[in-house]
Amino acid sequence: MAATFAVIEGENRGYGTWWIGLLFAASAALAVVFVLVEQRVPDPVLKLEFLRNPTFAAANVVAFATNLSVFSVFFFTALYLQLISNFSGFQIALVFTSLAVRASTTTSSPSFTFCASAARSAPRSTFFGSLKS
Repeated sequence: MAATFAVIEGENRGYGTWWIGLLFAASAALAVVFVLVEQRVPDPVLKLEFLRNPTFAAANVVAFATNLSVFSVFFFTALYLQLISNFSGFQIALVFTSLAVRASTTTSSPSFTFCASAARSAPRSTFFGSLKS
């Protein structure tokens, strides 16, 4: 929370402000405290040993990057629609509602069905089989 507030207010007040630096330092200290507490409690929120598994760690990095890119598209699309196309907030909400409806119906699309069936079959043999000449 401190890092989020520091990023938002740093843009408005300047990152050289003393309390912005203090908020970043506090967020780093709280992250260290979180890791130390998670190592000691019997039932942690995040079992840190999972991060030693390369598959788990890579999947989390990919998920983070994917979500970051998707939500940045929403942010810049809203910014474009508001500043360049002069859409009102209501019009932007209508545009995003249509995107949300399409995204929610994607799970029943033929391409998703194909991907789901390909994931259930042996994806490695399918992939490497297509590489053979």
